[in-house]
Amino acid sequence: MTSFEEHLKIEISSGVMRLTINRPQKLNVLTPDIYRRIGDAVLSAQNDDAEQVIVLCGARRAFSAGFDLKIEVSDTNHAAKIDNLQNGANRTRWLIWDSVKPVVAAIHGYCLVGAFELTMPCGLTIAAKSTILGEPEILFGSGAAFMMERLLGRNLLGVTTMPPRPIRSRGISHNYKSTSHRRDIHGNA
Repeated sequence: MTSFEEHLKIEISSGVMRLTINRPQKLNVLTPDIYRRIGDAVLSAQNDDAEQVIVLCGARRAFSAGFDLKIEVSDTNHAAKIDNLQNGANRTRWLIWDSVKPVVAAIHGYCLVGAFELTMPCGLTIAAKSTILGEPEILFGSGAAFMMERLLGRNLLGVTTMPPRPIRSRGISHNYKSTSHRRDIHGNA
């Protein structure tokens, strides 16, 4: 098993594919390889009748503190960064959004930036009381805008933009995604 393969544990048992982000020494920060492997696993589950549900979680203290900043601010050329965004993170989020199998994010501790964006297209997010959600972007438009309108609707965007301080969970989270129709939190279509 190579190092990056160790950073995402894939376990299948009793119809559940459990994807565990496993970089606990770095609060499970995400890399393009981890994002791609999550997408590949979600895609493979679509055609496997043995896997009925996909659960995303993080090892030890946190779900994930977001993208690995060393990669985000590295000297990697612009084309490679765009490729990582389009064919890594965005591809994975769309695969989760379009999944015919339920995808559940089971989050605890920090769930920031790229990790928060990874939970947005999930059909259900279950947050422990210890969860701290936040969207402190270092590059404008590199993430949250991706799904925000689809999940919250245009009329809620002005009041739901992430504040500068993280939000603490009260032990429950959202299920904005619906396969038949979309409604806002007030029940309006």
